[in-house]
Amino acid sequence: ISGSVTTVNSVATFGTDTTQPDGYFDYGVITWLTGKNAGLSQDVKHSASIGTICLFMPMPFTPALGDT
Repeated sequence: ISGSVTTVNSVATFGTDTTQPDGYFDYGVITWLTGKNAGLSQDVKHSASIGTICLFMPMPFTPALGDT
């Protein structure tokens, strides 16, 4: 599933334009396609139906609006 960053709370928590149900991305992996984190991956801790993603570990760079 592809999505983009719509809000940024921290280097480990951000909002997306995805609409999957609460928990859909739990314990999955996010791989960045664009932005300063492009090509990097990180484990997802949990996700909420409102499109919020929380990572186990922070990314090296803060995600920017529009990053995919």
